[in-house]
Amino acid sequence: MSHPRFLLCRSCAVLQQLGTPEADLSPEAREEATIELRVFESEHAGHALEEVVRCSASSTLDRPAWDPMATLWFFVRSGADELLVRASRSTIEEPRCYQLDPEPPENEGQVEIDAGLVRRALDEHFYPQAIAARKLDHFVDLLCVLVADLDPATIETSFDDPDYADAGMAPLPEGLCRSLLERSTPIFDPWELERLAAFIAAHCRAEGVLGLRVHRALAALSA
Repeated sequence: MSHPRFLLCRSCAVLQQLGTPEADLSPEAREEATIELRVFESEHAGHALEEVVRCSASSTLDRPAWDPMATLWFFVRSGADELLVRASRSTIEEPRCYQLDPEPPENEGQVEIDAGLVRRALDEHFYPQAIAARKLDHFVDLLCVLVADLDPATIETSFDDPDYADAGMAPLPEGLCRSLLERSTPIFDPWELERLAAFIAAHCRAEGVLGLRVHRALAALSA
């Protein structure tokens, strides 16, 4: 799949997106895109314009992806140069403006779980039997410790999390599932461990309650 292309004016540090496949646009949208490109070329006549290509998977947002007012940062490549672009709008009625941004947003990579959701789901999993609150707490604390050691740059997400800016959901790694169960052995009784193993197997997918929410740092996305 081809990556989006832009026309860049380095003198003014602004960009204009070039055409997308015609099948993706209505006749009105194609005409509007053509007019916008002609206006851009006219406004920057005499400047050195160059075509750049957006880098694969290089983006971050300051709001959830569904928010039309979200500001988007991504990288484009021109030869050996890799440049950061900010796409933003001041009102919902206008299209996003693309500008080179010398100062990337502060966003550190992070991996997290919903500890409260995990605790409630595990408690419900053991119903109608009761499980001691201290065991639930120990399990959640252990899970948080193991997850804290994960490197977000090495985790491949399965889908975006629409409720968070720049976040995707990923399954709990198989190795971590095994380690979680092994290190839970001193906490739970034998019959509880069997139920716990079934809980981990049922909820370790990205859409499960043990799914990881992954926030990647923008710098890690430029490769």
